[in-house]
Amino acid sequence: MIKFIYFDMGGVLLSYDFSKTANAITAKTGLDGQKVIEDLYINYIDQWNDFELGVVSPEDFFALFHLPMSFDDLKKAYNEIFTLKKDTFRLVKTLKAKGMRLGVLSNTSQPHWEYVQTTFPELFSQFDVLLGSHELHLAKPDRQIYLAAAQAAGAEPSEILFFDDLYNNICGAKAAGFDAVQFFDAAQAEEELKARNIL
Repeated sequence: MIKFIYFDMGGVLLSYDFSKTANAITAKTGLDGQKVIEDLYINYIDQWNDFELGVVSPEDFFALFHLPMSFDDLKKAYNEIFTLKKDTFRLVKTLKAKGMRLGVLSNTSQPHWEYVQTTFPELFSQFDVLLGSHELHLAKPDRQIYLAAAQAAGAEPSEILFFDDLYNNICGAKAAGFDAVQFFDAAQAEEELKARNIL
């Protein structure tokens, strides 16, 4: 029996678009912002991953961009990429109204985590547990992050349903004992919930 449902953040609860960061970089510096981000992802992918593990500080991460922008301007450009997925939000509210315990389990960084909770309080107030990789120093699809999530939920892995848009993260969750479903859209997630007699 499912007693707890975890949702991934980016691609499930919120849409994200790094072209907004690229455009902001271009507007501020005149440089090709898209190329800046692509070069960072290619040359500093380990540091990017460590940023989401909470190992690299925001100051050190943003210094990797090597841009003539202030820390605050670059953090603003990096953060303002998210849009609420309204259909998923409605689904979350429906589940909450039925008394289902809910959580967020996300690979994310400190600036993104703080920004989304401030920007979308009506969404994040629906959840009983909020877990970011940068706080746990663990990232999906590592088995240990799912076990930590189960402990935080106060449920056995087999009692947890998890929605994530990335196949590898679903495989990791299943390997840890979760019931896990790859997320494509809210309508498909709703059908999965109905199939389990949750809705």
